[in-house]
Amino acid sequence: MNENNFKRIRAAARVKQLKGFYTHLIIFVLIMTVVVVLGLNGKRVCFICFDSSDAFTNLLGFTPWAVAVLLHGLVVLGKIPFISQWEERKLRQFMEE
Repeated sequence: MNENNFKRIRAAARVKQLKGFYTHLIIFVLIMTVVVVLGLNGKRVCFICFDSSDAFTNLLGFTPWAVAVLLHGLVVLGKIPFISQWEERKLRQFMEE
C-alpha cells in the first residue's frame, strides 16, 4: 500500500468520525429544542422526571446525554491526548502486521 492510499484511508476514517459526532450533536440539539418548547408549553417530557413542574429541573435528566455528547466531541476533535496517542500506536501496530 502506498503512502497516498494510506492517507486517503486515514482521511476517510477521520471524516466518518466527524460525521458521527456532528450527527450526534444535531440530534441532541433538535431533541433538546423540542423538550424545551414542550416544557415551556406546560408539557412534561424528560428521561428522569423529578417532582417539580419546573422545566429546567426536568432537563437535568438529560445531563448524562449532554456529557456523552461533550466527551464524544472531545475524543473526535482530539482534545483528549491519551486517546489520540493510543490510536496512533494501534495504527502503527496494525500497519506492521
